[in-house]
Amino acid sequence: MLRKQPPAAVAQVLQERGVDPGVLTLCTDSDIDLLGRYYPQWLAVSDSRLFVLHEEDGKAEIVRELSIPETERFRAEAVVGSGLLQARVDGVYVDVVRYSNRLAGRFEKVARKLDRRIAGEPITVMPEEEQEGEQREGPTEVSRRAVLWRIVKLMRPYRGMAGGMMALLLVGIALDLVSPQLTRILVDEVLPGTPERAAELSGDLGQYHEHVRMLMWVVLTLAGVQVMRALVNVVNGRLGARVGTAITADMRDRLVAHLQQLSIGYYDRQQVGSLVGRVAYDTEALHGFINQLTSGFVFQLLLVVGVGIVMFSMDPTLALFALLPAPLVIAGTVVFWRYVYPLHYRLWDASSKQAGMLSGLLAGIRVVKAFGQEEREMARFGQTSSTLRTSRLVLDRGMSTFNPLMSIVFQLGGWLIWFVGGRYVLRGQMTLGELMAFFGYLWMFYGPLATLTQFTNWLTQFVTQAHRIFEILDTPPQLPDPADPKPLPHIEGRVTFEEVTFGYTAHNPVIRNVSFDV
Repeated sequence: MLRKQPPAAVAQVLQERGVDPGVLTLCTDSDIDLLGRYYPQWLAVSDSRLFVLHEEDGKAEIVRELSIPETERFRAEAVVGSGLLQARVDGVYVDVVRYSNRLAGRFEKVARKLDRRIAGEPITVMPEEEQEGEQREGPTEVSRRAVLWRIVKLMRPYRGMAGGMMALLLVGIALDLVSPQLTRILVDEVLPGTPERAAELSGDLGQYHEHVRMLMWVVLTLAGVQVMRALVNVVNGRLGARVGTAITADMRDRLVAHLQQLSIGYYDRQQVGSLVGRVAYDTEALHGFINQLTSGFVFQLLLVVGVGIVMFSMDPTLALFALLPAPLVIAGTVVFWRYVYPLHYRLWDASSKQAGMLSGLLAGIRVVKAFGQEEREMARFGQTSSTLRTSRLVLDRGMSTFNPLMSIVFQLGGWLIWFVGGRYVLRGQMTLGELMAFFGYLWMFYGPLATLTQFTNWLTQFVTQAHRIFEILDTPPQLPDPADPKPLPHIEGRVTFEEVTFGYTAHNPVIRNVSFDV
């Protein structure tokens, strides 16, 4: 399993880099990528180079390349629900490849062999090492779709309230679409466009009072719409809170009940703190899922569709101009997913490791003080703190560059609408009120669209937390209760020990060949 035959696409990419796939010293595959998604990854090691390749649908690309002589060491690091092969470069550990726990034994071997290669020893793979051996207990490999489907099935007891939430969601979106139309009526039919028109209205009391009545009607309609929207938010929020808390409580009860059925051996392989975190914190992801239905992803998606329909019904040409930045938005999403989001993951990982190190330090503070190891522990904490600081600095730099650039992308559509729509008004093809209403819909369109670019961030975090929950529920008890248990009769008897030999040191027994009953 350490020298597998790479797929044709992987072999072709390696050949393009001048690496002969037939002389690879190590070649093995992983089942998940660095972001926790279940995509195949390949680790290929030549005499002096290390490559990580992403392979999907018959295509492959290099996602990581390292020079082995420039690497200080390798390690296989266990994290929650998976593991990481990491390389230390310039004093900082970088993630090379991620794997589920069932492959931990394989990548521990890979890390040891790469360390020996750094030390100048050749990489050798013995025939017995090609066997995977005992596999560790790892997460069930399910796709995002399967995770979301299992969450939806949890909502079946609450499908009535869930249907009510979706209906209220549509009502709320319909109410949101009213305000720009009121703006159009206000500008075109109620308010005078010039001081001369205002003076003319003031001189005609009949027209003046008619416009005042129209103004009152617009204001009352706007107030009624906003009050109704607030009521919809209240009802929908309460329904969402009720469903979210109920599902979260049910899942916690199921987790605790299942944990009590698992054998002691399961707890020997798991950290208690990790299990507590899954029950206490990861279950909150279910509540976040309900929020995504009522005011998150689903709401934003439906709002984009509704606003888009209204914009095309008002003026298809302006609507097309509004969509011109869409390719740049998609490109920005790809950039965020590929370059910015991994920085979030490294920050979370560094923060988790510092918290774990600090927890161990404070829990064992008596031992640290007893052996005078305060300076050593401070040095260890300094390393984790430095890694966390660097991760935070790199992330902040990336976000401070990405967010302003994306803001400019969204403003591009507004600039085009200002120019093209302004020309329409000058030519009489559109009224000023219609242009103002279109601007209202435009910002209602761009706002959710910007939020949707961050959806993959939430989805990855949600699926990761759901995996941790279902990993516990999918772990079978080693000693399950029989389906049809039979009562044992009363048993009486004794245990007999025959020819017992015992001693405190080998080959020097204190008693020899003793028999007795207990």
